Amino acid sequence: MGRKFKSPLVTKIISLYDKLGAEELKFGTIADHVGGGPSAIAGVLSSYPGVFTKAGQIRTFDYVTSNSNKSTIWKLIPEHEIDDEQIMELYGFSDEILSELCDGSEMRYKWISAKRKENGKFSRREVHYIMHHLRKDKISVKPSKVSTVRQ
Repeated sequence: MGRKFKSPLVTKIISLYDKLGAEELKFGTIADHVGGGPSAIAGVLSSYPGVFTKAGQIRTFDYVTSNSNKSTIWKLIPEHEIDDEQIMELYGFSDEILSELCDGSEMRYKWISAKRKENGKFSRREVHYIMHHLRKDKISVKPSKVSTVRQ
């Protein structure tokens, strides 16, 4: 079902989420379980915005050493299909924005497209990748209040 990735670390990280049954993991947890250099892992997490997204940061303070450390929490975007209504709910799209992006058979922004499946739904990861670029370009799309995606 899933697509193939250039980096073998991507499938290892996805397997870790599945193994631990977690939606979100701290960077340190990922690095401890996956192995490999921290810079390679950080590069993979940030290079696949349709698969992984930053969910926040946690700052910890060690009272013995007086050191403060910041750890990024990474969220795995689930690989399932979503319909137009779910897209509007999760990402705060209005009917107008969705109609501007969709032509009926696919959703398109710049060079990125998400093709509608036979059942009329889109891949969640493909839609999330489009949303990533909309936000990157600072296109105003406000998330809905019931959104399960942390901003």
